[in-house]
Amino acid sequence: MTYIYPSFTFVSFLLFSYLFSHFTYILKYEKKIIKRILSSNSLHVVHNFSFVKNDIERNIIKDDKNDENIDNINKQYMSDEEKIEKKEKIEKNEKIEKNENGDHPQLFQHNYNNLNIRHNNNQMLDFLSSVQKKESRRFYSINLKEKNFRWSMILSIGSKKKDLELGILTNSNITGLYCSYNYKDNDELKNLKYDITLSEDLKYVECKSIMCDNVEHSSPCLPLENYFKLINDYKIRKRSCQNKFCDYVNNMNFLNMIDKLNDRNLSICSFNTTINNEQIKGFYFKDSFFLYKKIKTSFLYFACITESDPLHFNNKLSGFIGLANYINDKEKYHNQNKKIYSTILYSFIYKSISKKNIFSLCFKQGGGFITFGGYDQNVLTKKEAPLSKIQLYSIDKNTNKKYVQQLNSVDVYDLLWIHYYAKNKSYYSLFLKNVTATMDQNKMNSVINAEAKVDSYNYFLSFPADITIKLKNFVHDKCPDTDQFNDCSNLIEKGLIKLKNKNIKDFPKIELLFEEGTVIVHPEDYIIHESDGVYRVLINSSGELKLGIPFFLNKYLIFDNENERLENIINNITKSHDIKNINLYLNNIEENIIKIKNEGQSIIDDVFLAFNGSISHLSLYSYLYDHNINVGLECLNFIYEHSYIEEEKVIEGDAKDEEKIVDITKFDSDIMYYIVKKFKETYEENYNLTVKDLENIILEYKEKIYEESIKLYKEKYNDGIKIYNTFLDISHFYYDGKKMKFLKKQKNDSIQNYNEYINAHTDVEFYELKYHLLSKKIKGHPSVLFWSDAINEIHIKDKTIITSVDSIKLTNTGHQHIIGILGLNRDGELVIQGIRNEVKLFINQSCIINNGIYCIGHIILLQGRMKLLNKTFYVTEIMHPPRNYDDEKNEEDIFYDFENENEKKEIGEYEIIVRNNDKKQNWIIMHDIYLDNPSTFEILEKMFSLYVNTYPDNELPIGFILMGDFISLKFDYNKNFNDLYIKGFEKLSVLLISKFKLILQNCYLIFIPGKNDPCACKNSIPKMPILPYYIKKFEQNIQSFFSCKKKIIFATNPCRIRHFNKKMIFFRQDILNDLIWSSSINATDDNKNNLQDILISTIVGQSHIYPIPHDNRILKRYSSFLFLYPLPNFICISDNTCNSFISYASDNTSDSIISNSDLSFTKKKTFTVYNVLQHDAKRYVVPI
Repeated sequence: MTYIYPSFTFVSFLLFSYLFSHFTYILKYEKKIIKRILSSNSLHVVHNFSFVKNDIERNIIKDDKNDENIDNINKQYMSDEEKIEKKEKIEKNEKIEKNENGDHPQLFQHNYNNLNIRHNNNQMLDFLSSVQKKESRRFYSINLKEKNFRWSMILSIGSKKKDLELGILTNSNITGLYCSYNYKDNDELKNLKYDITLSEDLKYVECKSIMCDNVEHSSPCLPLENYFKLINDYKIRKRSCQNKFCDYVNNMNFLNMIDKLNDRNLSICSFNTTINNEQIKGFYFKDSFFLYKKIKTSFLYFACITESDPLHFNNKLSGFIGLANYINDKEKYHNQNKKIYSTILYSFIYKSISKKNIFSLCFKQGGGFITFGGYDQNVLTKKEAPLSKIQLYSIDKNTNKKYVQQLNSVDVYDLLWIHYYAKNKSYYSLFLKNVTATMDQNKMNSVINAEAKVDSYNYFLSFPADITIKLKNFVHDKCPDTDQFNDCSNLIEKGLIKLKNKNIKDFPKIELLFEEGTVIVHPEDYIIHESDGVYRVLINSSGELKLGIPFFLNKYLIFDNENERLENIINNITKSHDIKNINLYLNNIEENIIKIKNEGQSIIDDVFLAFNGSISHLSLYSYLYDHNINVGLECLNFIYEHSYIEEEKVIEGDAKDEEKIVDITKFDSDIMYYIVKKFKETYEENYNLTVKDLENIILEYKEKIYEESIKLYKEKYNDGIKIYNTFLDISHFYYDGKKMKFLKKQKNDSIQNYNEYINAHTDVEFYELKYHLLSKKIKGHPSVLFWSDAINEIHIKDKTIITSVDSIKLTNTGHQHIIGILGLNRDGELVIQGIRNEVKLFINQSCIINNGIYCIGHIILLQGRMKLLNKTFYVTEIMHPPRNYDDEKNEEDIFYDFENENEKKEIGEYEIIVRNNDKKQNWIIMHDIYLDNPSTFEILEKMFSLYVNTYPDNELPIGFILMGDFISLKFDYNKNFNDLYIKGFEKLSVLLISKFKLILQNCYLIFIPGKNDPCACKNSIPKMPILPYYIKKFEQNIQSFFSCKKKIIFATNPCRIRHFNKKMIFFRQDILNDLIWSSSINATDDNKNNLQDILISTIVGQSHIYPIPHDNRILKRYSSFLFLYPLPNFICISDNTCNSFISYASDNTSDSIISNSDLSFTKKKTFTVYNVLQHDAKRYVVPI
């Protein structure tokens, strides 16, 4: 035993050393990701304005020199006094640490020190904490003042640090000041003015300098003395602001357009512009300014106002700060390597650590704040159960390009990103679609569809005059009856109401709809208490669409100039299409881990060892532990795998070195939240979750999210399915030779004349249309070139040159390829016809006849030679026109078209959501369902039971396609046939109602007539639906139990269906038999037995579902409705004269699937399943 104990000690020492070194290694390489993660800031609704003033020095980069070299304006440096102060502070701290630790001060050279430095083994927590403190504030904040509904900030300007209160404007890039030059003592407003003679840092911008050339300026150039005189003559109108609003608000127009001022010329190195419609003039100067009186910087383009119209400011403001993000082209060119811009916004931005061109505004009555370089997390309050939204898809109005917005922070409130409509302008604007006033169940909606300026200088929500009147009338209608306490008679004209006994919150709210979502302006944001019992309604018409103070009030607006978008944060914003993925471990990981380790009853150490110190696993475990969810390592990893989104490399800040490239991992925090919710609802507190439990919870969660995500689409587009009636839903079309595309015919004339025209030109138009359609199809083939296009083709040696019959050279006895219509001349001889000419054909036994059947009226390709002696074309090969899938799939479809591009886009999004949730979307197809045969109902019951009994584990089909015949007898008008047919459908209704209500409630039932089913024009194609007389009892029975009329459809034959973006056609007809009886040329002997290839080649080659001669078997007026160009995704025919098959139209598995079944459902119990989303078809047999 004496030798075993030291051995055990030695092994323990080695194990401890390995774990210690491994832990240190993990922490070292986790540093990058943690640093990146903890540098993000969450966004919350503002509830208070507490700021940490002592953090300002490290959040703002400091200048100390009065250097006039503009290249150094934005560099970081520190004064000598500050350096000495900082050095003394460091030495003092080291001395304190030395006294506390004996003569060995504790050294912190790295954030990932050895474990034995701290006795409580919380080195990982120290590392996280240090990084968090370092990275948490990369921006800075400044308090705002509010008086008379003008928000302002104090700026200390010049070397004397003159405090000036400047209004916040978002509709200008100019920062203008009221100036004075040797002011007079009796000037009562001298304290509002900035004396340009006092600052030692002030410099005038020369009129011919590059700096003057960079900025927007006017001409001609005037001497400085002229401006001094203008300054002395300039009078500021003192405002009377006894109430909430100044006196000038009463004189503002509420329904009329304000007259615009005439431009006046002035000097270069000066400005001549407008703030809204008030003109201001003056000159530029450079001067220093200070933030919090201690952080010094400079701005090159302060604007001294020498002339102006009466500006709408109160008697406390000395000017304004313009925060527009405008940079002209010259400015961009000269500032490629310098951070010098004409807007002061950049001077504020470059004093932040992040240097990100982002600023935020919060306006509240009595104050507010502004941040530069980011947004302030410390002033925000978190929700108990935070939601997150990291990605949002939206459309850029200028480029129509989809834009993916993404954050890597915890967003605990609903966000709405809205893209700027006008970019790089001296104002911010958004595209406003419409405005709605709502109260209870009443609504007043007005379409806008115009650019709206975001204008903090404008007191009002300014709309066009007609909309303003409607809005004010709507608000007026909600006023209480006029009496001695309440009076709304001045609302329309003056915007004033008198209220004593009505709550402002009872008035309507105004919803502003943008492309990306809706912003709600509450009544307390646009109805403002002005004086005793008097309120002002901030809605007017100023001749320009503007979103003024009510758009800002009580909201947190982030102007993200990096991505040219505005974020609106407020509790009741509505939005759509948000994907909720998040870095879960950003959320208070430090506090969570401290609590877990102190309690000592967790497996957090096992988690650390099992997953190699993965911060993501640790934070995931801490989140579950914090919510009292008991999981083992297996369950933890299961949750990790199902909540993992993706990994991404990002660059921190604007650094270029490799050390700043970090990895982050994204999770779906909603899954964890749902697990917590279900655990507390379902299980006891000490229950340990199993993997099986988690599988059920996550499956239920995904189904819930799926239903929520498709709710809007489902309300608008139901199941994304459109079923076309051949006679009602498809339009006639023609080929436009100039545009080289097919266009729908417009019914410009009366319906009667339109019908007569269609009937009179049916044959001619059909063949002309067919020729253009198939010619267009051939031209898409890469190996084919028409002779008319060959002149401009350089490499024609690899092409097959095709000549039309009208262009054929009879004297050319060489090898030729010609295209035309197969026909018969007056002598009954085969010819190939064009529009003007026809050529006789001679086909001998050696001629190669490719797969297919060739009938009179088919467009065909021939290869052979002309013989001058008898002017006959001797054919060596015959084929149907070829097609190219890659070319055809891009063709515009005139049969399955959408109402507009927006519908097409949204249907595509709908399909993506359904596909991403692994939904099958199966269609079940069968034919010859003899309802007069009792065994049919036995088979139907068995098949329906297979789906119903396995639901919800297995999904129900989206629908059943039931194709005729629905009776085994041949059609007859006698009473016996009628009774059998009616009773068959009646019996089917009883079966569905009694046993398969689930099918009726959730699935489509589409009935397509066959040749023996009673319908109008039953012997012609296309067929009309089954006559109502025969299915009346069936429909009455169904509707007496369910209102499912939209899902039970008696369709035409053929029937076209569009499901999402998949296009299908179903046709019940013995096509092959009709083709053989009508054929003029058949395939060679080697291919005659391959009926499948013959049928497919003929249908695809002629791009027609029923390619027989144009005779009385086809309703000629509707024959063009049977074309298949481009080919639908799924062509399902039920032809009892051809063998069963499922085949692709080409070698490409994305190409059209063509399916045929010769097996009767009643006799063979077979049915076909087509999966829309997977584009796959299979055939099954009902097991009886």
